Amino acid sequence: MASDDGIARSAGERRWVATVILAVLAVLVAVLGGAYAAWRLSARAVYEAAHPERAVSVSVTAAGYSPSEEGPAALRVEGTTADGRQVSGYALVELDPCSLMLEPGSYAIGVAGSVIGSDGTLYRASADSLKIEVPDSGATTPIGFELAVADPGGVTATDVYEAYDALLRAGAEGETSRELRAAADDRYQTAEKNEEPEAQEVGDRGDQSQEVEPQDTRQQVVEPQETQSQDAEPRGTQPQAPAFPFTPTADSVPLQGADEQAFVLKCAQALGVPTDQPGITYQLTEQYYWEGGALDLLTIVFRGPDGYQASGECTVEDGPIKGVAGWSSTEL
Repeated sequence: MASDDGIARSAGERRWVATVILAVLAVLVAVLGGAYAAWRLSARAVYEAAHPERAVSVSVTAAGYSPSEEGPAALRVEGTTADGRQVSGYALVELDPCSLMLEPGSYAIGVAGSVIGSDGTLYRASADSLKIEVPDSGATTPIGFELAVADPGGVTATDVYEAYDALLRAGAEGETSRELRAAADDRYQTAEKNEEPEAQEVGDRGDQSQEVEPQDTRQQVVEPQETQSQDAEPRGTQPQAPAFPFTPTADSVPLQGADEQAFVLKCAQALGVPTDQPGITYQLTEQYYWEGGALDLLTIVFRGPDGYQASGECTVEDGPIKGVAGWSSTEL
């Protein structure tokens, strides 16, 4: 029968061996982690060397507006790089001027939507895009966009929402975008509401009944609006139904480090997925590392109830960049 000293010595040896093994594993993990990080930096450097970017100076101006003081502006960028890769995305102008980084190629650049100032003022831009060529070397041509203050009588809640949506698509911070949207809603929807009592007052003057009766009539007019379908959009309110038309699947992985809804909308536009059809779902995967491009990618798949679907491998910043399959029927 083994003695107590023998048992204690055997247990101590096992602990010593386990400690040594753990120490060796820790060293291996540290060495391999450092080697992977160095390789990844090297792969990214090789990719960037093969895809050089040039700085294009862009300014967005208006009377009383400056991106650095009043709020950012969203740009829409479409084009083809010198090696034939299609580019479709958004950029955010937060300085005046700012440097837009583009690979050599041909592009059409425009303001993505109305711009909201810090006090809620809406600035409209031309729908036209500026076409530019980004050369391999030499100076790039600066471009500029001139905005105009929107006519207060022509601004609707949808205009404000579209300006807000453009900011999210271009990567603006969600909190900043919401604050600008709220300021614009307050500025223009208040003006709309102030017109209503005047119109009602005209109707009251033509009514010879007691003063309390018009109040009852107004309440009756409001009630059908309160019981209307959720798809209807009451006058003077923020559009709710079009805000986000897709539903994540149960196995969709939440997007980390970015606004998921803005990202999904960006991908939908790039893949041609309709935003006005009900029942479309999307699925996001976890991010993984693509060695060929030294990039972190994830996959998005849209599916419709009518047998249509679209998919692509994406970066969080740019949306679909490879393996792109546009919105089409999967049925034979």
